[in-house]
Amino acid sequence: MKRVESYIFKNFLVSFWPLFLTLFAISSLIMAIRLADLTKIANVDFIDFISLYMFATPQLIFYTLPISFFIAFGLSFSKASFDRELVAVFALGTSKEAVLKPIFKAALFCSSVLLFVGYFLHPYSTGVAKNFIEYKKTSKELNIRPTEVGQKFGNWLVFASGATDKKFDDIVLFSTGESPMDTEKKQDMNGSTIILADSAVISNERFGSLNLMGGKSYRIEDANRVKTLSFDEMRLKPKPSNGGFEEGGVAAYWAQAMNDKKRAKDFADVFLTAMFPLLSIFFIPAIGIKNPRYQKNRAAFLLIAITAMFYVSLLAINQAITYYGIALLAPLWFFAGYFFYKKSEAVRF
Repeated sequence: MKRVESYIFKNFLVSFWPLFLTLFAISSLIMAIRLADLTKIANVDFIDFISLYMFATPQLIFYTLPISFFIAFGLSFSKASFDRELVAVFALGTSKEAVLKPIFKAALFCSSVLLFVGYFLHPYSTGVAKNFIEYKKTSKELNIRPTEVGQKFGNWLVFASGATDKKFDDIVLFSTGESPMDTEKKQDMNGSTIILADSAVISNERFGSLNLMGGKSYRIEDANRVKTLSFDEMRLKPKPSNGGFEEGGVAAYWAQAMNDKKRAKDFADVFLTAMFPLLSIFFIPAIGIKNPRYQKNRAAFLLIAITAMFYVSLLAINQAITYYGIALLAPLWFFAGYFFYKKSEAVRF
């Protein structure tokens, strides 16, 4: 039994690694092109680029691993069949269950890894990446040049009459409408606001901030009323993006699926994509185990076609009924594979 499992896993890995690395490389190239566009809107150097790529790695693994697993396992069985190695294995008295058991073990392990990556690593790394990009955008915006009109920090227009190092003199800020900034004063800034400060210092903390010293804030309540606030020090900083997990963590992120249709769709996508290897275990022997005397090797075409069919079905169902697609597609796909297996040549061995 152990020799059979070792033989099956060895053949699987021979097919898996070239396919996985190829898909991963193609996905990485596409991701690199997308990340390169960030240089237009944020201060991103080579080290930052590598960091962002590392944040994207869980996403790349999540979408390339299930496809690589399914196709590689099918191809490994097909190669063993047409090299007549499986015929020899069955001739030695090995049962079908002994051959199918390694597929189930590997699929269970693969789906478990994908569930962890999809429900935890992927959203967490995406949140960290979004916060990192926000920080880099803010760093670029904090590159304030004195006497230059029209510079922005978030939704604030900024003007400084002079500067020495990172300290600015006689700074003016103007914002119209709701501001994306948090202030330590916790004042309401829904209306148009003007802030005059004697000086300001850039502080590159987590998301970058602008520390104002000695000034006044004028908030226009209406046409006849202006609210004035004097301060010794005020800090302006951008809020983290919604992708971050500042409150509640990953659990709170997925809890939004109860009320947010997009998050519900993402939840269903993750589950069904992660379960693809396990739901497709009967397709593997049905396609891979053939009698080389009477049948042609069409494994590659069938494996690609079935993979494409699954993802098209996933997209179509989730567009229509969001996470209720789990209850529809998962059992339907599993029993379709079982039916295909029962009608295949594999049951005759």
